[in-house]
Amino acid sequence: MAKSVRTDMLTVYAIGWNQRKDNALHIALSSRFKKTVEKTLEVTTSLKKMQDQLHCSDDMLKQWIVDVKQWASSGYPNGFTEEGSKGLISLLKRRLHDLRLKQQTVACMYCTEAFLNQFLGWWKWRKRKWRKKWTGNMTSS
Repeated sequence: MAKSVRTDMLTVYAIGWNQRKDNALHIALSSRFKKTVEKTLEVTTSLKKMQDQLHCSDDMLKQWIVDVKQWASSGYPNGFTEEGSKGLISLLKRRLHDLRLKQQTVACMYCTEAFLNQFLGWWKWRKRKWRKKWTGNMTSS
């Protein structure tokens, strides 16, 4: 196939592809819009259900949105200063440190218990071996 024929063929294919897209675009967009509307209704009912469970009103949600926007723009929520945030951060770091220590203690206790179990198993095996050795020598003499 010559280069000019290949180029013409690709052009014809591209034109056909674009024509098919143009013919089906309204169907694709309408189905996408329908799915979006259905999903919006699902989320709205889910939000209403959650509001009922948490006993929240629309005004409370709007106030939360305002608080979050204000927090995002200023960096700190209402009544929360930089010193307060440093205190909170240090408190959280201390709590995390305590949790890590607790986790290490539990892991260390597990390692110690595993070592003791291994040692006791060895000790029982050794006792049996000694007993066989000594009782076996006594009976054969």
